[in-house]
Amino acid sequence: MIAREVFDKYLNKGWSVFPVMITKNGNKYEKKPLVKWMDYMSRMPDKTEVDVWFGLFKDFNGVGLATGKQSGVVVLDIDDPVDDYGFSSPVSVKTISGGKHLYFKHRPGIRNTVRVSGKPIDVRGDGGFVVLPPSFCGEAKYLWLGYDFEHLSDFPFIPEPEIKTERDNWDQLPSPIEGERNQTAISVIGHILAKVKRESWEVIAWPRFQMWNLEQAKPPLDDLELRSTFDSAARMELTHHAEKYDNHIHLFSGQQAKVVYDERMFGYGE
Repeated sequence: MIAREVFDKYLNKGWSVFPVMITKNGNKYEKKPLVKWMDYMSRMPDKTEVDVWFGLFKDFNGVGLATGKQSGVVVLDIDDPVDDYGFSSPVSVKTISGGKHLYFKHRPGIRNTVRVSGKPIDVRGDGGFVVLPPSFCGEAKYLWLGYDFEHLSDFPFIPEPEIKTERDNWDQLPSPIEGERNQTAISVIGHILAKVKRESWEVIAWPRFQMWNLEQAKPPLDDLELRSTFDSAARMELTHHAEKYDNHIHLFSGQQAKVVYDERMFGYGE
């Protein structure tokens, strides 16, 4: 389990952190937040919340960090154990899978992006999260390689199209018309899914849909209804454009959607 002192250290640093459960599925590590982590993109957890987490989750093994404006950092996630592709930072972490997280100063407008320039490099900015040391799964651990925060670098130059590819026109997503909130939600998530690569739906499309719900839907859809809407729209996208996606992908709805949502909330399942 992660020690309480670790959380306090990060909170005192001004980083918005939350508990994560890390599991291994084959050769892949899965990182599941144990709380509604999107809340901590715009605020810090308070002492009472942290007390509850340490009383409720007895064996969690990961510390999640909400990247972006709240914590003041953007992270390059390089999933390559050998090549850094010319990037470097005085603040860096060896990830549990052998890659690196390179930390940089927050720059407004930088959100999640995957496979920059076709390379195994993801960006975690506004709307994203990463896992911090000393998180672990079995013998595998996240480890600090560099911790020189006094010389934290500016976010490196990456051609603007690379950063914005996954979110074209998202700032113009429609606000719900009174009495048509649910129909608008289906339209919004359909629009987002169509612009995002299938492998990025969970890390980019789902958080963006949550942000739209919190910022524009009045009142917001509850968590279960929002997830059910997301899964229904994803199924429709897969069915109507099957040629774009692998046929083996399976999504859930109805009561099954509730099970999937609950498992994601508490860090179990797929």
